[in-house]
Amino acid sequence: MNCWKQKLCAYLHDPPSKPVDIPRHQEAAKQRAATVGLDENDLKAFWKVCDHTAAAADRFPFPTHHHLSSVFDGVRAKFKHPLGGSEFGYADWFKSPEEAMAIEQSLQPALKDVEAFADDEDRDRALFFAHWRLWQPHCAEKDERFNFMPADTRLPDHTIWTHMQVVSALQGCVADEKLRPSFLMFQIGPVQEWIAQARSTRDLWSGSYLVSWLIGHGLKWLAWNLGPDHVIFPNLKGQPLFDLLLKSDLWDRVKIGADPVWKGFGHSDEALVTPNMPNKFLAIVPAAQAKEIADKVEEAIQAEWKQIAEHSLQFLNSRVTGDRIDSAKFHQQVEEFLQISWQVYPWRKSLNAVFEEAEKSASTHKALEKLRVIREMAEKHIPEEHRDARNYHDGKEQLNNAGFAWALHYGLTQWWLDGVRQTRMFAGGPASGWEGSRALKDYFTGREEALVTADWCKAARKMEDMMRLFKNDECLGAPMLIKRVWHVAHLRKVHDFKPEAFAFQDTREIARGDDDFNHLAWNEESSKGKYFAFLAMDGDEIGKWVAGEKAPPLGELLSSYPDGSGNPDGARAYFEKKSGIAAKTVEEFLKTPRPMSPSYHLQLSEAMSNFALYCVERIVKAHQGQLIYAGGDDVVAMLPANLAVKCAQALRLAFRGDKRLMETRGGNQFHVRCPGFVAIRKNLEDCLPEPACHAAFVVPGPCAEISAGIAVGHFTRARFSGWK
Repeated sequence: MNCWKQKLCAYLHDPPSKPVDIPRHQEAAKQRAATVGLDENDLKAFWKVCDHTAAAADRFPFPTHHHLSSVFDGVRAKFKHPLGGSEFGYADWFKSPEEAMAIEQSLQPALKDVEAFADDEDRDRALFFAHWRLWQPHCAEKDERFNFMPADTRLPDHTIWTHMQVVSALQGCVADEKLRPSFLMFQIGPVQEWIAQARSTRDLWSGSYLVSWLIGHGLKWLAWNLGPDHVIFPNLKGQPLFDLLLKSDLWDRVKIGADPVWKGFGHSDEALVTPNMPNKFLAIVPAAQAKEIADKVEEAIQAEWKQIAEHSLQFLNSRVTGDRIDSAKFHQQVEEFLQISWQVYPWRKSLNAVFEEAEKSASTHKALEKLRVIREMAEKHIPEEHRDARNYHDGKEQLNNAGFAWALHYGLTQWWLDGVRQTRMFAGGPASGWEGSRALKDYFTGREEALVTADWCKAARKMEDMMRLFKNDECLGAPMLIKRVWHVAHLRKVHDFKPEAFAFQDTREIARGDDDFNHLAWNEESSKGKYFAFLAMDGDEIGKWVAGEKAPPLGELLSSYPDGSGNPDGARAYFEKKSGIAAKTVEEFLKTPRPMSPSYHLQLSEAMSNFALYCVERIVKAHQGQLIYAGGDDVVAMLPANLAVKCAQALRLAFRGDKRLMETRGGNQFHVRCPGFVAIRKNLEDCLPEPACHAAFVVPGPCAEISAGIAVGHFTRARFSGWK
């Protein structure tokens, strides 16, 4: 059996409707597997230790279901926001398990035109990608309740979809009937200084998009060869840029119904050219191939960067033929530009080994404190007859699952990567030439030798397709030359972007963008409409959120029935009332922050991605602005000066999922039913208290915060961080 079929078996080990009918979920899983041609023998290829490891990583080592179980109905017991502070419920639940099963079965992806695939492995890869990418959004659009089906009803803060993904990723790390995973943390640069080295709105966008494009190519290689499920963050599902990178290889060939999946995505050019990928990712990969995989990802990024550079050089020399750019120096600067760092960390085979290693790193001490409290509860206080043998060694005395130490594995990987980045080797730059007493350095970076000077730029501006890309007084090195032209020299070669996709408002248009100014004739003597604002936002203490340091306490997330109607009472009640554990021990346990887990990482990334993809552009447009970057918690935009603060306020409300968002400018596009969960309205004319909406999605929520910086300048005299 090929690896993709094995991964599909792992992905389908639980049906999405599992919380609706837990006793019969295995039967439903077999039916879902049969729908795509998997039989009993195929399902034996699924290594169940992957399920147990994912469960240990995501949850508390709960007692057996005979001693602790919970019923989830979305009404009395609700889905807990993964970052805390809120919960999401419904007006009613499914009338029967069969109702939920019929929806998931009818929308389970099935490939058309199988002859479009080269062989069984090619077909099974496409089928796996289709399940990972399409099943959840199709089910959620049909019935919103599918978006928040918990993986474990006792701890309903992570969905069945994230659990399915983690299990299939771990299946990809099985070799010789042993699970041997490793973390791969990967980062590219430069970032902040590269983006800030800009003279125009297009420059700002170009630097941001180039970083997203390059990291996207690394993620594409990893996803295509291992699976997109192996990427823990950033969230790749629904990312327009990631979909684009797989267009020709996959989504143009996969048909669900009559049309290719790509057409069904409906991504606009505007969405496709919005940079939204961070410069860093975390993946779980097979330990034996971890270094090889990291090398291949780096090669994929470097290969794309060099191809971009070559296309850019060809474009530039074909336009300005009288003064050709020195090819050798150009490629030398290209070779030295990217800064790539990565670290692999094979999981330790025993909990004691990783606990001992974590003692040596200050970066893991907080995670260690949490896990010690939980480990003590599991090994010393839960009655032995209640313990689930799958989590323990023989005798049920010691926990034995490496997944339990997910937070420590992550912290140690980050610690090692920080060491790599602080001690990396680099090549010195070449000595530059001189003109009189002035060094011919790139005007923006101050580092590379200038390969073109003002005379070259003046000649370039005479070409129609170069007129807006250069100024008369510039001296530029290879990286800045690429930043100026790669969208026309390369991007339009790989995708049929319309020219207007790369059209950006200038500062005058942005300054006059407000409706209040549109009726005014331009008047040089008038101060109205002459000022614009540069808005930069990012989430507060996101590093601590990612590291799990700000996670909510376990007691807030365990299942409970506040109205007293639970039967059984729920997980919180087990520890408070039924287990016989001392009250002081229970109190300390319930106050312990939730340890970091794979689903926590996936859903934190999903929440930030949802904010960036579905909220930011709508809000910026409503405030007459130009969006430059929206990725995760980071936003960069240019706005009319008088609307910048209002836009920042609206973005903050969207980030937190605050109901007051609906009262802001353009807020009628959104519906916030409860804090931390936002939906897009289908009809803006719908004035009903509960308007028709697309499926609700999670955003960072009321426990998270975001801050903004705003700089205001005159449209002809702005000087912000090296651009004007």
